[in-house]
Amino acid sequence: MMDRGDVTELGMRARFGRKDPVEGRRGVVVTSHPLAVRAGTDVLREGGNACDAALAAAATQLVVEPHMTAVTGGLSMLYRDGSSGATSYLNGNVAAPLTRLEGFGGADLTTGRAVPVPGWWPAFRAAHSRFATTARHRLLAPAVQLAHEGFPVHPYLFGELYTHRAELGAHPQAREAYLPHGSLVTPGDTLRQERLGRTLQRLRDEDLDF
Repeated sequence: MMDRGDVTELGMRARFGRKDPVEGRRGVVVTSHPLAVRAGTDVLREGGNACDAALAAAATQLVVEPHMTAVTGGLSMLYRDGSSGATSYLNGNVAAPLTRLEGFGGADLTTGRAVPVPGWWPAFRAAHSRFATTARHRLLAPAVQLAHEGFPVHPYLFGELYTHRAELGAHPQAREAYLPHGSLVTPGDTLRQERLGRTLQRLRDEDLDF
């Protein structure tokens, strides 16, 4: 479990601008959000491999960067096994439905008709079974925690939410997370995504296919 003080501090450090240099002897985790970096480095410190760290970080990004990635999106991985030297590429991108959508047009882009077949979970599961050494429950733990307990909204995330406020406000489930009191969450507010947390828990426990 991440300490709540660390969650607050790292959450507010997600900002544009020059970053402090880092170095590591046995591994480095690089993402666009400090909380995702923490999720990955914690796994490495516990003895996990590069795939473990990447999956923990990627799952955490689903929660802390909803404007960039989603469990209904895709996940791709280029993985090199240090012991064998073998390199593998796993493509878990989204796919178009097999059945043609009659009459599909621009008006459908903000509706459920525009949602492709998700590849994120199948790719996560495939990468875990092929390359990982750490239990799936542990790799998803930071994401589940942050979805339920929340993390502070940083200015960039607020800007993205503000840009899409009309779409968010049009859907009850989006309003539940991003407009919990009738107005958009602002920088420093705690963003909780209970539905996403429950979805990750079900995928973890039931191994559901989409």
